[in-house]
This record gives sequence, C-alpha cells and structure tokens, in this order.
Amino acid sequence: MDEKTKLMTNALLDGAYRATGYILGPQQLKAFVRSFGEVSMEHILSAQGLELKGTDAATAATAWVNAETKVGLHAGDHTEIEADGDGFQATYTDCAFAETCGEILADLISQNLVATEDLPCMRCSFSVAAVSKATGNKAKYKMLQHAPGFRCRCSVNPI
Repeated sequence: MDEKTKLMTNALLDGAYRATGYILGPQQLKAFVRSFGEVSMEHILSAQGLELKGTDAATAATAWVNAETKVGLHAGDHTEIEADGDGFQATYTDCAFAETCGEILADLISQNLVATEDLPCMRCSFSVAAVSKATGNKAKYKMLQHAPGFRCRCSVNPI
C-alpha cells in the first residue's frame, strides 16, 4: 500500500474507531467493527469478483485468508487457522490495521474500559463475516492475545 493510501486509511479508521469507542463505549465499538468488517469483506469480494466457499467455520476462514492473499492485502504467511471444535483459533502476524488498532485499543485498555477478550479486531471481524457468508451460520469471537502488528490471536465459534 502506498504511503498516502496508508495515511488516509489509518486516519479514517482512527476517526471511526475513536468516535464510536468514546461516544458509544467499548461494546458498541466491537459491534461497529464487526459490522464494518462484514461490509468491507463484501466490498472486497464483489470488487475482485471473488466468492467464498466453506463447509465449516475453519474452512470458511481459510477461504477468506486465501482471498486476502490473492488480492494482496497481506503476505502469504499472515494467518494461521487451527480448527477447534466447531470453531477455530486464528493467529494474525501481519495486519494493515495494526497502527490504528494499537493506539486506540491501548487507550481503552489503559483506562480499564475493556478486557482483552472483549477487544474489537478487524481481522477477527473479517473471519466472523467469512463464516457467516460461507456457511450461513453466525459466529462470535473473543480475543486471546493482543499485540497489533506482531501477533494477535482470537477464538471464533459459531452461535
């Protein structure tokens, strides 16, 4: 991503995250990020003429990871998906949202406004959206580890 696009993307995300988080609170921020992820994923798939297929949560998430790689959003080794019962655990080691996410969520954590497992995550939200789109089942996530740009982990389970 070129520097001007990255600057604008981070500015827009920062403004949207901060406005939602500080005005409506951390729980509404997570709902906003989930909805934002769903809409963004649909836009990316439509604009690129891609389709997601998956028979369960883990294969749906893997299909989205492959789509992200195909359109150049992330390097080929950016995500690990590990099936876990009906759901999966995802580990993200490359994230275009790390800068904005790290700053805003660090503020929320330092003010004791949100626990790590309740943090919103755009990458997890994309995975949840992929599960819903490919399988027709809704899903939810919780953060297991939060280290933006290095290693974030979440657990995703159908509901």
